Amino acid sequence: MNDFKPDEPRPSLGELISTCAYIDAHTHQDDYRDTQAMIREVESERILTLTGAVSPDSIRKIARLNKRCPWIQTAAGIHPWKAGRYGPEDLADLSPDYAAALQVSEIGMDRVWAPPEADLNRQEALLEAQLELAVRYGKPVTLHTKGAEQEVLNLLKRHRPPSALIHWFDGSDSQLKQALDLGCFFTLSPALVTDRHFRELCRLIPRDRLLPETDNPGTWPWLFKTEGRPLHIKEVVTECAAFLVQPVEELSELFRANLKNFLCFDQI
Repeated sequence: MNDFKPDEPRPSLGELISTCAYIDAHTHQDDYRDTQAMIREVESERILTLTGAVSPDSIRKIARLNKRCPWIQTAAGIHPWKAGRYGPEDLADLSPDYAAALQVSEIGMDRVWAPPEADLNRQEALLEAQLELAVRYGKPVTLHTKGAEQEVLNLLKRHRPPSALIHWFDGSDSQLKQALDLGCFFTLSPALVTDRHFRELCRLIPRDRLLPETDNPGTWPWLFKTEGRPLHIKEVVTECAAFLVQPVEELSELFRANLKNFLCFDQI
């Protein structure tokens, strides 16, 4: 195991961005069953990873992963699917975690896949409270918007965090324009391979608003019937390069610049 050792100089975020081979802008690293194998792959392949938290326990797990592996960045967030269990009243004790995290992720609303107990009213209240924390602490946010794009955009117009990344966007052209007008960034997901509508939407997004994601470990089993791995980001980037007709090396530099802008790097 090649974990980061406390007595070693810890690389800065700037050093990680400049030396990474790949950026994965949305994952769930705390969901990997074999944590040691995941960390080995992230370290050996130099994958700078933005992980989305989904619950208080997930926030803590990601913080522990970051201590072991600086390539895995911290996040604080409660996923909309968890809105039946958690609400704004649960955020007071988590406020220090939101203040300490690199970003507030994964938050949002979902009309399609959320369980019945996570009704839209509870989701909206939870999202609004988390956006307020993001504004208070000056944190970028990563948003889940499945089927509730307009509701999320309406809240984003009222509560303006420093920046926002919409992962796996699936809204209308009109909603895309609203999000672009708000300065949002967007992920290029594995749906580039499987979803024509997603590809057409991505053609409308300026390249300086794009970042690649795997959403692993769950996406590969769902879409491709095989185990999810961190290194699947290489396949995503290769597909992005073909889709955008741009060499991988140039695209990697673009993604580094876009990541700095999403993270408001100059303000960190």
